[in-house]
Amino acid sequence: MATNNTCQKCGCEDQALTTPIVCPNPAPCPDPQPCSEAFDSQCVYYTGADIICDGDIVVYQDDTIERALNNIVDYFCANIPTPPAPIKGVLPVQIIPNPDPTILTSTVSSGTAPFTYNWSFAQNVLRGHTFATSTTLSTIKFDLTTDGIRTIAGEGLYQSLVKLEVTDANGDYGSAYYSFSTSVLL
Repeated sequence: MATNNTCQKCGCEDQALTTPIVCPNPAPCPDPQPCSEAFDSQCVYYTGADIICDGDIVVYQDDTIERALNNIVDYFCANIPTPPAPIKGVLPVQIIPNPDPTILTSTVSSGTAPFTYNWSFAQNVLRGHTFATSTTLSTIKFDLTTDGIRTIAGEGLYQSLVKLEVTDANGDYGSAYYSFSTSVLL
């Protein structure tokens, strides 16, 4: 570094250094002495080669020390990667049918209560098949009526797919599917 008294209105006085160089070049400095003078950072210039990081010039030759320090801080603060979102755990969720085919119960074998449940039909919803209870409970009941589907004589088998999503108090998530068949009078 060298001083350059060409900056204007930076608080520098036009005078030479009053203390000798601490360690003459090229001899190493065995016992460095602390500086006895201080200089305004706007008056001291960096005279080395441009400082480059990942192809970007962070400090240019002839930058003031103040600008150089600000550039370094700005560069590294702007390039701090955003920390990744915490990885949420996967909850082991099962759907268990009851002897009554219109009732399904969920079990979660780990996680932190309270749990949030969300039941839905994922595929093949037959008209008249609805949830008879709230879809936010651990056990669900269906209404499996076949409202107005009697157009052709006979009986058919209809399959629906139910999806359950469970989230615990920590945001851990799990899901399960259950396929059930219904005999439909056609």
